[in-house]
Amino acid sequence: SSRGLNRADAREVHKQYLINGFLTYKALSRIYDEYKPTNTVIFNARIYPYRIAFELARMNNIPVVVHERGLTDDTFLLYENNTCISPEPILNIADVWKDIALSKETLVKVKQYLYDLENGIEYTSRYFFIRSNDYLYARKKLNIPADKKLLGLFTSSEFELDDAHTPFCQLDLIDKLIEIFKERDDYLVIRHHPHIGGFLKHKRFSTDSEFLSRVYQQAVNAPDNVKIIMPYEKLSSYSLYYHLDACISLYSSVAYQTPARHAEADP
Repeated sequence: SSRGLNRADAREVHKQYLINGFLTYKALSRIYDEYKPTNTVIFNARIYPYRIAFELARMNNIPVVVHERGLTDDTFLLYENNTCISPEPILNIADVWKDIALSKETLVKVKQYLYDLENGIEYTSRYFFIRSNDYLYARKKLNIPADKKLLGLFTSSEFELDDAHTPFCQLDLIDKLIEIFKERDDYLVIRHHPHIGGFLKHKRFSTDSEFLSRVYQQAVNAPDNVKIIMPYEKLSSYSLYYHLDACISLYSSVAYQTPARHAEADP
């Protein structure tokens, strides 16, 4: 953002990204011109050098297969002429399967997959796993009465929302929700993603200081029925799922995990 580029360190990193991006473009242009590939395989097409390779291939009408790690251990995802964050393949799959009932065997596998995510067994959840026994007491910890309806909002890193071309600022959305809940008797709980605070199990990332400064301001001005959970707080998101009456997920598996835990099984 313009505010972020007021920082000398941010400007230096931004400049280096532009230089490296230009060098990547020039080098790949020469490779494509000399070898004239008929197809190309690219990793994820999200991170900037690979995205440049993807866009350059598309500009030259070269079919692309993008590969990325799968959603379960020892699996891969392949995308044809799409990046790994494009919604188009997911929507196409949903359209194909929308009228096909899942078998009992498949449902058992889905249930196990959700269990593995919740317990930090599945690869994709290992880095965010917080061992917690607060499931029954989440409302008590947050001082939310048992008889009050609860809306949950789960944020994501700004770069993820930017990748997904989200047409609004999530902090602006939170400001509006805080204003709405000032006039309501219901409760709002906001869980900020660990990435934002630079926290990830076994790893350390740069803290999004600009984002957090505004989050702290929101926390100061929030009414009593708005609970804000910071990235570093050891309160499992899973402990919230079972208490929510509704959920807003901007870029997260929360979008399918929460309704799955509230679904009623047919007898």
